[in-house]
Amino acid sequence: MANEKHILQVRNGVFFLCVMSVITLVTGVLLNIHLTNRSLDHFETLSDPTSKGQELINELDQLLQANRIDRLIQRCEGILSEKPLNTPAHYYLGLAWYHSGDAGKALEHLGEARRIDPSWKEAIDPYLEQLREAGQPHGR
Repeated sequence: MANEKHILQVRNGVFFLCVMSVITLVTGVLLNIHLTNRSLDHFETLSDPTSKGQELINELDQLLQANRIDRLIQRCEGILSEKPLNTPAHYYLGLAWYHSGDAGKALEHLGEARRIDPSWKEAIDPYLEQLREAGQPHGR
């Protein structure tokens, strides 16, 4: 009788371990799926695909060319609240502040755009140079 009780306890223990293993496996798979999706979402918030990025540049450039500076500032700030590393938004926000006469904010955003993506150097440096010549310290 004691032997049967011992066998039943072992069988229940093995069953319990099997159930826990399945639960752990399922949890691990679900967690992996969740984290993968979250990583992809995070990556998408940090950078734009090229076609969407070009559409954004076109939109912001049109606002600048139409001299809709207030709307440009509003649009860029909205983008940066969702995607703080968006180079075009920093660049065009810097240009908007530059054309508004706020050298400090222009330096801040143009410098940030250059820091995020140094390939924008040629577009940004002339503005930084003009600000420097006007007596403003070179931010970055």
